Amino acid sequence: MEMKSNVMMVDPALAAAWLAKNAQHNRPMRPTVVAGYAQQMQRGQWQLTHQGVAFDVNGILIDGQHRLSAVVQSNCIVPMMVTMNAPSVSFEALDCGIGRTIGDRLKMNPAVVALITATASIKGGSRRRVDQHTVAEIHASRFGRVAELVISSASKTSTRRHMSNAWVAAAACVAIVEGQDPAFVIEQRRVLIAQDEDNETASAKSFRRRFQNLTSSYDAHMGPELFACALRVFEYESRDIKVIKLVGDWREGV
Repeated sequence: MEMKSNVMMVDPALAAAWLAKNAQHNRPMRPTVVAGYAQQMQRGQWQLTHQGVAFDVNGILIDGQHRLSAVVQSNCIVPMMVTMNAPSVSFEALDCGIGRTIGDRLKMNPAVVALITATASIKGGSRRRVDQHTVAEIHASRFGRVAELVISSASKTSTRRHMSNAWVAAAACVAIVEGQDPAFVIEQRRVLIAQDEDNETASAKSFRRRFQNLTSSYDAHMGPELFACALRVFEYESRDIKVIKLVGDWREGV
C-alpha cells in the first residue's frame, strides 16, 4: 500500500480512538511533554509541522502518542499531519535524530535558558515543564536582559560546577532585579565560581562550606535550597552573615 500524508483536524474523541491503537512497544509516555503540548494547544500556540501522527500498514499507531494525549488533555481541536500506511520497519527509525532544544529553537544561550527555566519552575511552584513560549516571554523582559548580563559576565571555568549552575545564577538575577548593585552581585558570583576564598564575604564562605561537597548529580530538590541560600550571598546587607539558615516556610518565601 502507498504511504500517504494529509493534514487533519484532530479532536479529543478522534485522538482517544487513535491512542487505543497505540503500538505495544512504543516508548513510555512522558507526562511533562504531554502537559507542555496541552498548554500550547490551550493558548492557541500549537503549530502545524511536518511532524505529526503515523500509522503503519496494519493500522497501528507508531508515532504521535504524546501529541494525541495532549489533544485529549487540553480538550482542543488542532491540525496535525497524519500519515497512513507507513512501513512497520520505520518504527525502528523514529526519534533517532538529535532533538532541538529550546535554546536551539530560540537561538539562545543554553545557560540563559537553564537560568530562566530554573526561575520559572520556582515561581510556578511545581516541576511542570517550562515551555518555549514561557522562556521567550521571560527572555524578552527586563529579567531576561539581566540573565544575559549575569551569564556573559561569568568565568568559563569552575572548580565546583554547582557554584555556577542555573539555580545560583537565577538568584543573582533576582537580586539585581530587586535592587542589589549589579557589580557586587557579579563579583560575588565570580568569587563562588572561582572558589576565591581570599575575596569571599562571610555569607559566601558559609554558602561555599555548605555546598562545596555536593556532587554534580545532586537531587533536583536541592535546587530551591541553593537558590534560597544564594539570595543571601548576593544581598549586600547580608554580607557579614556567618551562617545561612533556612527556617519555617522558607520554600513558600522563595
